[in-house]
Amino acid sequence: MPDDTLIRIGVHPSNPSLFALRRKGFLNRLLAPLDARVEWVEYPSGLTTLPLLAQDRIDVSGTGATPPISAQADGLDVVYIAASEPRPAHGKLVVRSDDDEIEVVADLKGRKVALAHGSYQTILLAVALDQAGLTFDDVERVDTAAADAGSDSARGRALLERGEVDAWIGGDPDLLAAEQAGAVRPLIDTGEVMSNRSVWFGRRDFARRSPLLLEAFVEALVQIDAWIARNPPAAAELFAAHAPGLTSAEEWESALRRRPWGPKPIGDAFVEEQQRAADLLARQGIVARRIDVRDAVAEPAAALVGAA
Repeated sequence: MPDDTLIRIGVHPSNPSLFALRRKGFLNRLLAPLDARVEWVEYPSGLTTLPLLAQDRIDVSGTGATPPISAQADGLDVVYIAASEPRPAHGKLVVRSDDDEIEVVADLKGRKVALAHGSYQTILLAVALDQAGLTFDDVERVDTAAADAGSDSARGRALLERGEVDAWIGGDPDLLAAEQAGAVRPLIDTGEVMSNRSVWFGRRDFARRSPLLLEAFVEALVQIDAWIARNPPAAAELFAAHAPGLTSAEEWESALRRRPWGPKPIGDAFVEEQQRAADLLARQGIVARRIDVRDAVAEPAAALVGAA
């Protein structure tokens, strides 16, 4: 029997909003008047989100753009809750700065590219290759995603620096550190091929059953993002203390300052972006079938952010 007084939230370091929310008291204060409680389900990689949703072990979580598309393609009944503003500076397709053989994306044909497959990086690579006249199978993909603790991005950076791959799709704070060290140069900025929004979504049955808990979740997202935006040094200390890896507070602060904060309603522009990405992933056989993104846009979930 579902518990109408419980919200189960999937948390991982790749969604900073939820990672910080887990460690601050905003949601607990919002749930108290409802006599409700939260269960935090923490895991190292955002790619664990879909299995946990499918197993009914979490109700909501946040990832990049690819997982909700994959969820629909796999038949999981999910609804979008909110999305961030575009994050054009978050993530790049890069090569080593001393590599003089790869100048454009088309030069990657037959070469190894490190990425966290299934994350937003899948869309980034698929679109970049498509624009260069290549397919997803024209490169050898080296998956940096893992279920154990550690940073997908840190693994990719290490592979590139050791020369075990030819290119890497990196994200902050590891990408920022590599750029500042002069170790990499970009082939494609994320903003050239996708908006790369953070996306919060969840199970439709939960959204229907517990609208007040979902409303509290959205308000907590608004509050935690406002806190991070106002307090980058304190937020950076939180991430340096609790996130996996050896990233310093200074590196975290730089990374946090170049992200947009504040969840936004699910609107037409977002749906159209997702549909274009979903169509490409289906056409190239990266997801199981073609989907209609609007099937996952449902009231009241889509309207909650505007009300928060």
